[in-house]
Amino acid sequence: MFKNSNEIFENQLKKIKNFSKHCSQQPTLNIDFDKKVSDSYNRINKIRGSIQNTKR
Repeated sequence: MFKNSNEIFENQLKKIKNFSKHCSQQPTLNIDFDKKVSDSYNRINKIRGSIQNTKR
């Protein structure tokens, strides 16, 4: 169960990273987007951390 949810998180993080990489190559997008991406990235890491804590 946890292994699957961890893999799901990893895949989501990869998607976010790739998407933000793609977006950073688009000069017309506003800078604000990067902050949103890093915010959701941090939020996912927090959630992942709390999942790993409950596993123990």
